[in-house]
Amino acid sequence: MIAITSIEHNILYDAPFIAARISGIICNFNCNNCINESLKNQSYTYMYCHDIINEVKNNSLNEGVIFGGLEWTHQLNDLKNLVDEAFKNKLKVMIYTGSDDPGELVKLFGIYEGLYIKYGRYIENSDYTIEYGVKLASKNQKIIRLGGRYEDNKR
Repeated sequence: MIAITSIEHNILYDAPFIAARISGIICNFNCNNCINESLKNQSYTYMYCHDIINEVKNNSLNEGVIFGGLEWTHQLNDLKNLVDEAFKNKLKVMIYTGSDDPGELVKLFGIYEGLYIKYGRYIENSDYTIEYGVKLASKNQKIIRLGGRYEDNKR
């Protein structure tokens, strides 16, 4: 069973596709004025991996899933199982991490062509950028797309 804080459906602005955002249970980056601070105090629930992905699929607007809200690198085995299940079900995937180095996630998920990784901590009052049609909250944040052409991964 996997511990999650929440599942929010029909997210239009955090990925280059309509998605359900699934939040993990912990984050220790302590970003100043974190937009997800309220999630840190919420209780969490346990669900089976296939039930989580089925809930995403059962909403006809969801094209994929965003693993964000809180830091999924603290639950890497759970994240791996969820990503595997999402790809088996032909869902698009984006992973958010506050880490400034996505290397660990690239190694773990490099076999999944088309998976997006957004990385970098939120820095308050920083300019924003747009990558893959997604407005990033801080200038230092980046998105990479695994697989495909090298130029796609340099954006």
